[in-house]
Amino acid sequence: SVRVAMVHGKNVIGIELPNKIREIVSLRHLLEDENFQNSNQKLPLCLGKDIAGKAPVLEIGIKNLIPEDNKIDQKSNKIEKFSYVIKIADFYYFESANLLKKRIKKELNVNEVKINELSKTKFRVYLGPYDSLKKIKKGFDKILELNFENIEIIKL
Repeated sequence: SVRVAMVHGKNVIGIELPNKIREIVSLRHLLEDENFQNSNQKLPLCLGKDIAGKAPVLEIGIKNLIPEDNKIDQKSNKIEKFSYVIKIADFYYFESANLLKKRIKKELNVNEVKINELSKTKFRVYLGPYDSLKKIKKGFDKILELNFENIEIIKL
């Protein structure tokens, strides 16, 4: 397989071709790599090696979930409220979304389940809105009991 992508910030594209002989990359090698060892990130993540054989290090983080309840938008000088929802699923039919809403209310005894009509053929089931990190965590922990995949936290 071949992967083609734009190179961020440049007027070029990158083409990635697989090696004929695959190399096994051990976790120990990644953790001992100097990039990983010298990283100043709070929660570093390394998933493999790049073309040069180096282990690129990324930081795991949740952006825009600052603990402050409100913040001031510097451009408009308006107070931005902390407001997030937990997206559970999207459906083509309202009836399907409503069945899931009823199931969540019945099985988890959660009352803040809502349905948002995104278009005539798209309905989103979500929990919230939440105004603090503690409330998001509590709602997220409850919904995990139903073993849904691809649950998202979305800023309003």
